[in-house]
Amino acid sequence: MSMSLQISYLRQDISTESKKLGGHYLQAYLTYDPPIMPNQQPPAEIEIIDAYRPKHIESPDMCIYSIFDSQSDFTSVGGSTYANYVIGPTGLTPVIAINPAVNKNHVFYFILRNHDYNGLININVITSGLSGSTRFDEIG
Repeated sequence: MSMSLQISYLRQDISTESKKLGGHYLQAYLTYDPPIMPNQQPPAEIEIIDAYRPKHIESPDMCIYSIFDSQSDFTSVGGSTYANYVIGPTGLTPVIAINPAVNKNHVFYFILRNHDYNGLININVITSGLSGSTRFDEIG
């Protein structure tokens, strides 16, 4: 198993669940190798698990978690483009956006759900609204 870093630039205003994203967001989208056809529905989706421990729970072994998939409303954590896929570098892709200002002390796990694709799928994670050398954990 190998891991690589790829820096991409997508010049596109991303609208998630009928509102424009502004401010600082962590965003995830998919790329495919080989690329999919331009009008082909994405053969995979991104799911996330949002885990956090509310202040009233003192035990370090307990937390609350939520699972978000293509059928979920992502507005409590940020947004998604599952209603209208985005044209990515290698075909249509969902974009998941997480707002760190709203989700302080949350831990997010990204899950790739592959439906029927026989190639390499990458989950690309980028930040938006950041400048200079701001660390992501400093913006919430």
